[in-house]
Amino acid sequence: VASMRSTFSIQDPDKIVATMTLTMPLKEWKQLKEQLSRDWPSYDFSRQISDLVGLAEKQFYAQTPEQV
Repeated sequence: VASMRSTFSIQDPDKIVATMTLTMPLKEWKQLKEQLSRDWPSYDFSRQISDLVGLAEKQFYAQTPEQV
C-alpha cells in the first residue's frame, strides 16, 4: 500500500521556458516578418525570421550570376 503523497505547483510561471515549432511556407514567413512590430521581443523574432529566410534562400533558390 503506497502511503506517499505529494503536491506539485509552479511558483513563478514567467520563468518557465517554452518551445514552439512553427511550420509554414517561406512566403508566409516573409509576410509575418513584415507584420512584426519593432519593439522587443517582436524585433528579435523578426531578426530570427530574417536569418531563417536568408538561410533557406541560400540553400534552396538558384543563384543568379550577380549573386555569386
